[in-house]
Amino acid sequence: MNIITLTSGKGGVGKSVLSANLAKILADEGYKICLLDGNLSFGNLDTILNVNSEKNILDFLKNEANLQEILLNVEENLYLIPGYNGEKILDIYDENLKHKIKKEILEFENFDFLFIDTSNPFLKITQDFIDISDEVIVITTPEPPAIINTYTTLKVLLKDRENLSIIANMSDENEREFIFESLKKVLKNNINKEFELDFLGGIKRDKKMVESTNERTLIIDEYPCSITVNKLRNIASNLLIKFNKKAIKVEKISDFQAFIRKILDLI
Repeated sequence: MNIITLTSGKGGVGKSVLSANLAKILADEGYKICLLDGNLSFGNLDTILNVNSEKNILDFLKNEANLQEILLNVEENLYLIPGYNGEKILDIYDENLKHKIKKEILEFENFDFLFIDTSNPFLKITQDFIDISDEVIVITTPEPPAIINTYTTLKVLLKDRENLSIIANMSDENEREFIFESLKKVLKNNINKEFELDFLGGIKRDKKMVESTNERTLIIDEYPCSITVNKLRNIASNLLIKFNKKAIKVEKISDFQAFIRKILDLI
């Protein structure tokens, strides 16, 4: 099983919605996917996926259930370990719980990918998720506070890792390239080690993404022909390539098609 952790230096960058949509794309491609809501204070993947859970990760951490018992089958090939809203988990988290989570996660051998959607990258529990991950993706947006926090996050994570990936959300093409190249340049000037920073792709700010989230649906299901979904599929494909798996067939959109879709996206 390949473990992928998504994190961000700042809240409000759309990380959880991206996690859910990327997981759904890979599930539709036939991969068996588990989403773990590792945002242990403000878990919301159950809301995004429109599922109700009787148990969540707090029950697991309190020894009242194992991960298999709280695992929800969302749809074919897609499963969820629901998170929890509240501070209790951070209060009880310790080294014993760290080893307990790690042990049970690594026993999930029947999944192809485990996506861990995390919160603050500087929390101990988030760092522990990152430590067991094969791939770490940092989500950012073009806003200056997000970029500054992304730089800080990348710099800290690169102390213990040699490869990280970036997704630029709510951004246009020019912004994405500028953000990535700027971050890469500043990091190279301030980190005395060899590292790889990969750009998986970016997504524009899209009102349909907001609408689908508010309606507790995924944009990949509601607007499968939109430019945003095309970009999401491209990101998912780039992710598969990093794991030496076959790329997803992504439709190439001509300038005229893009123009028409932009008009339709405004309707």
